[in-house]
Amino acid sequence: MKHPGRLLIYWDYELQRGADVSPSGRHDWGIEDFRQTEKLLEVLDQYQVKTTFAVVGFAALDGELPYHAPAQIREIARRGHEVASHTWMHDWVPGLTYIQLLETLRKSKEQLEVVTGQPVISFAPPWNAPRTFLQRTSIGLYDRRRNGRPHTDIPTLCRALRETGYRTARIAYEPLHHMLLRRLTGKAVKLPTQEEWIEGILCLKVSSGGFAADSMTVIRRAAQSGGNAVIYGHPNTLAGEDHESIKFFITFLEAACDLREQGKLDIITPAKLLDFYSGNAIL
Repeated sequence: MKHPGRLLIYWDYELQRGADVSPSGRHDWGIEDFRQTEKLLEVLDQYQVKTTFAVVGFAALDGELPYHAPAQIREIARRGHEVASHTWMHDWVPGLTYIQLLETLRKSKEQLEVVTGQPVISFAPPWNAPRTFLQRTSIGLYDRRRNGRPHTDIPTLCRALRETGYRTARIAYEPLHHMLLRRLTGKAVKLPTQEEWIEGILCLKVSSGGFAADSMTVIRRAAQSGGNAVIYGHPNTLAGEDHESIKFFITFLEAACDLREQGKLDIITPAKLLDFYSGNAIL
């Protein structure tokens, strides 16, 4: 019997550290990550939805806003959301050597576990990079444009994750035929995906970013096919007017909850999906 589709929502929680290293230059939206997360937690409680917050480990240190918010990170975990690592300092993962990669993964995981009092087993890389995955014909042009030949591709990242005690990862890659189609049509291919195991890590491929019509289409297709809709956003942009705004998110959330009520969609976290494979939970 086909299982329901699965929706996994990730929030990249970076505070000011993420704003400092934006590719478009330094910004001042770090405090908005904090403010909008306060509102977001209330919305998620209202709809009884648990999501995954990919948190920069540096943000969990004691200190002042807009760089540090350990109490809020603790509250995220207390409310039942999964806290995942987003590296230590919002690092550009493709540019890290293996030793540097191990260091950022360990440091972030340890600090987040100290603050939340819970195991941290999931990871989501900043900028959804690396995207180099030659076994899936993804040549990772994005990785190369920024710093030349990357040190770290997706299998290397997964080996490092396994070595440092992680179990799941959000990944992004574009097979060659999807890249060619995007160049021909001007539109990226956004579809439900299937989980895959890479170097012993349960990997969840990104379907779409934000909460506009294309993400709505992905969750409906996931409900029909039994696939995974892996959607990510940023708390700070909930205050805006674009496809990551609170208005778009609530419309998206209501559609997802309607599919959940129909028994067609489970809204879960990576750890819960891993439990399913371990036989410890029924989704």
